[in-house]
Amino acid sequence: MKLAIVIFIVLAQAAFSAEEVVMAVTESGQLPFHMKPSKGDLVQEGVVYELMQIFQKEYPKYKITMRGMPRFRQEEALEKGTAAFTYNSPLFVKGKRDQFLWSLPIIKSRDCLVMLKKDKFNFNSPSDLFGKVIGTMRGYGYGEYDKYIDAKKIKTIPVNETELLIQMLKTKRIDAFFGNIFVTPYDLKKAKEKMDDFEFSQKSLYEFEYLFQVIKSKPQLKNDLDEFIARAQKRGLIEKLTNRYKN
Repeated sequence: MKLAIVIFIVLAQAAFSAEEVVMAVTESGQLPFHMKPSKGDLVQEGVVYELMQIFQKEYPKYKITMRGMPRFRQEEALEKGTAAFTYNSPLFVKGKRDQFLWSLPIIKSRDCLVMLKKDKFNFNSPSDLFGKVIGTMRGYGYGEYDKYIDAKKIKTIPVNETELLIQMLKTKRIDAFFGNIFVTPYDLKKAKEKMDDFEFSQKSLYEFEYLFQVIKSKPQLKNDLDEFIARAQKRGLIEKLTNRYKN
């Protein structure tokens, strides 16, 4: 009888196969949420990476791989279904937001204007940027500022790496760049810059929340993520991870 039970357990374990799920993220990294892969395209560090490791332990039916890729490939992977989800804000998806399922909010954030302290200028409304040259990340959306960029009222230089934005600001190729209160300090630290040399605008470009952006063919994944986020928020897990990455 015992032998039969053991055989049944072994066969059941062999029959169980976790669903392999690809999470597509930007290859340039977005610290502290995910780091640029040090080799290949596998992301292995960051708040969201650690969150997904804990999620897998609580939901062993999934085997999640975070892959870094250019933004256009990330969008293609989600549209074609070769990736199941990412983290994002509906604010940045423009006209395609209804094509996806959106989880409960993970974390609140805000984008702001980053200037050199010695060259700072008043920024209280979009019109204060008219005639200025602003650095942006290629492929990113910037909410209401997109219409001013499209109308050429705000001149921009889009790049692929934040390090280039920092260097262009220091060499005065740009007057400022669009940054983030979480991400930009890490980028400055990585570039070995002094935070005191830079000014973050008190006025936000906009405030937003990061959610998991899930393809519509994976409603159960979205539901499981919602359950997990609710528990993680209740026990302060996300705040603990974010605070730990600040140190």
